[in-house]
Formats: sequence, C-alpha cells, structure tokens
Amino acid sequence: MIKIAILHEGKAYMPEIGAYASYLNESGEFLVDVVEDAAQITEEYDIVWKVMGLDRKRNNKQALIHEYNTITVGKNAKIKDSLKKLLNTKPDGRIFQNKKVHQVFNFKDNQPYIYRDMGINKQYFLQNDVEKEYDFVYIGTMDPSRELNKMLEMFKKNSDLSIILIGTPDPDLEKEYGHLANVHFVGRVPYEELPLTAAKARYGMNYIPDVFPFNKQTSTKLLEYCALNLKVVTTSYEWVNNFEKENNARFFKLNDDLSNLNRESLEQYNFITPDLSHFEWHTLFDKAELIPFIKAVYENHKRKQK
Repeated sequence: MIKIAILHEGKAYMPEIGAYASYLNESGEFLVDVVEDAAQITEEYDIVWKVMGLDRKRNNKQALIHEYNTITVGKNAKIKDSLKKLLNTKPDGRIFQNKKVHQVFNFKDNQPYIYRDMGINKQYFLQNDVEKEYDFVYIGTMDPSRELNKMLEMFKKNSDLSIILIGTPDPDLEKEYGHLANVHFVGRVPYEELPLTAAKARYGMNYIPDVFPFNKQTSTKLLEYCALNLKVVTTSYEWVNNFEKENNARFFKLNDDLSNLNRESLEQYNFITPDLSHFEWHTLFDKAELIPFIKAVYENHKRKQK
C-alpha cells in the first residue's frame, strides 16, 4: 500500500482534492490523506503531493508530485509564475490542468507529467429531485479578482431574485452584501454535502471576468451546474463560448452591465443543459492514466534511492 499525503491548505475551492482521495483510496492500492498543514506530513508517507505555490525544500526520502492546476492571477502574476519555475525544488513528477498551463511554466528538466482537466463529483449527477429554495447558486472563489461586487449589485437592485454563495467569502464582499435578505453566504461546505446544497437552486451563476487567464480556463462551477441539471447563466468569454458550441448547450449570456438579469428574461429563455457524464472525475482520471503515472513516479524515486 502506497501512502500519499496531499497538501491542501484550504485557501481555495479545489474539488479535485477530494476526488483524488476518493478515487485512489477506492483502488485498494493507495492510502491517501488530505492534510491542511505541511507540518502534518511525516516520513510515514511514501509520496508528498503539493498544489503549487512555492516549494523550495523537499525530503528526498519521499517521492514528490507538484500540481499546477491554474495560472497565477492578479498583480505581478507573471513574476510570481516565473518565481515558481525558478525557485521550486524539482519534483519527481508534475500534473498540469491542461496544455496551456504547461506552456506557461515551460519546464526544461524532462520530468514526467500528465494533463488532468477539471471534472465533476459523481454525486452531482444524483440530485434530480431536490426542492428548490433559491433562484441562483454561485460556487467557488470569491476573491476581489472575480469582481463579484458587480454581480451582487444586481441582486441588490433585484431583490426578487435570490442567490446562495458557496465557498470562502471575501470579507469586504460579505460585509457589503451579506445583510441582504436575498443574498446568502454559506461559507465552505463539506465536499460530500456540496452537491445537495447547490441543487437547491434553479440557476447556476457562472460569473467569470473576461480577462486572462479566467477566460481561457475550464470553469469547474459550470461543469457542476450542468451535472446538477441547472439552467446556466454566464458572462460571455472565450472558454464558455467554445464549450457551449462543442457540447450543444444553450446558456443565458449576461449583458456587460447585467441589465438583462431579471426574472422575465430568464423565464422566457430556451436553456439547453448538456449531458456531461463523461466529465465525471473517475472517468477523467482513468483517461489521464493517473494511477499508472503515480506508480511510475513512485518506482522511479525508489530506484534513485538505492
């Protein structure tokens, strides 16, 4: 049994972490713990798996996997990504969300890698008969770079529309809008409870700023909304427009000023929510050959230690 510690400090919404643990533990070949503090990672673990970040030191007795699941955003983003590339210790293997993320970092050391796109927890596909309590749900990151204040201003003006926001709220955002009767911040929800909580809404809100890198990245929340069979309301940007065409979907596109966000427009719209069963996490992990990759990384490391 190969013991793995996945470091997840809980600062961001990362559904893939729980999915990894479930998938690998079910295989019978691994024992996976998700830890929130690097100090919890003892030498009992055979593999340490870190989502990057900076990681300047390593324990050479343990195999090391670095995961790059996104491109850095915000101020000095390019500098931060360059520092990650230059300063991070060399792992035994890397996981990238997609080719675009890989190209940004462009490592030259020939360490093995795989691509692993964003997926959906199978529990999302099982929530078909949930009583609706809210109009909208928003899942995920709420830091200032997401510009959610612009969206919530419309809920402030349209008090007949309600929204539940799942994830760690930005303090300023919660202070400004949390008192509204139609805006509900519920904080982080346990991984296994999230599908049922989100299914209490009629529409999935995919509010994504049309700026790099958000406009080129897979929207996990949108995948989850589709799996819940919610009607998707979204900003218009490159990834979502391509995804809509490729999957024969029809999403409600918000005007730049959100002036069309009203009940009448929503009820008159002909939504088409696609079947995304092929995006279920375990299916994606099988396609990415995750288990063979981890085994190869572990065996290669063991050989180097002899």
